[in-house]
Amino acid sequence: MKNLASQIARERGCPVIAITDSLVSPISENASVLLINKVDNFTFHNSYVSTMMNLELLAGLVSKRNRSENLERLMRMEQYLDQTNQY
Repeated sequence: MKNLASQIARERGCPVIAITDSLVSPISENASVLLINKVDNFTFHNSYVSTMMNLELLAGLVSKRNRSENLERLMRMEQYLDQTNQY
């Protein structure tokens, strides 16, 4: 049952990008791309700031690659937000 989502994605031909703090993490088993991100900090708490930054960068790069499709989606979302009086 471990990593069922990544296993299903892999079986369906979807590339799996795993972000973890260890090369031997179980999630790396089904990953097409493995991004290592340490969460160690100077205090006794783990810090996920760098992990979130890397996720934002990855999302930005994917978004840039699909720019025209994303613009259409954003315009549609703006219409829905206007119709429901949200911002």
